[in-house]
Amino acid sequence: MPLCYCYTSLPNTAIPEGFEEKFAQCIHEVLPNKPIERISVIVVPGARICKAGSTDPAMLIQMRAIGVFNADDNPKYFPKFFKFLTDALNLPEKRFTIEFVDIQGTNAKNGQ
Repeated sequence: MPLCYCYTSLPNTAIPEGFEEKFAQCIHEVLPNKPIERISVIVVPGARICKAGSTDPAMLIQMRAIGVFNADDNPKYFPKFFKFLTDALNLPEKRFTIEFVDIQGTNAKNGQ
């Protein structure tokens, strides 16, 4: 049940059609044992973001999931997500921040 919140200073018109579905597919392919039916991607365009002292277009991503994020595996995930994001949004990698949050299974549940 990965939950992926994408806050960006890009306007809605700069986010390609189908971005959410494509990012969900990328998450499904990168994270082990996470079915596409359980992945949610939320995009919040037009956020006011200052990253590294600049208001150039940027995106902050908070990705929450049960049992996949840890110090050993996280380094393998970052490059795959950065590749997708830079290709999809035409922004340099330095304008993205990804935060992985490991949550307890008792703290989240998808509706049936």
